[in-house]
Amino acid sequence: MDPRPLIAVVDDEEMVRRALSRVLATANFDAAAFASGEEFFEWLKSHTPACVVLDFKMPGLDGREVQRRLIKVQPHLPVIILSAHDYPSIHNQFMDDGAAAYLHKPLERQSLLDALHAILHRKPS
Repeated sequence: MDPRPLIAVVDDEEMVRRALSRVLATANFDAAAFASGEEFFEWLKSHTPACVVLDFKMPGLDGREVQRRLIKVQPHLPVIILSAHDYPSIHNQFMDDGAAAYLHKPLERQSLLDALHAILHRKPS
């Protein structure tokens, strides 16, 4: 049996982290949840997730800064951005920097799962 893919969830809202962790668990993923970019980067020193689900708007390191730093340390790690904002310029910035998907809050469960399955079943180039 294949191991369950490990998905890192980085969101400053506890309710969102818990909800996403439950959704991932019911879809046969393991989740590691973090309240901040700093906490996530500390964990990343000794773990390698299959994908990162990253909130755009957070105190401290926001989603843009986390993505920029992540590109330097793990450039091939897929990132799904979550945002309550639907600004085309922000969407385009994340996608231009290599985000695998950009999803809007409130998040539909199936949208997240569809994005994860597409990313994790993508053939390496």
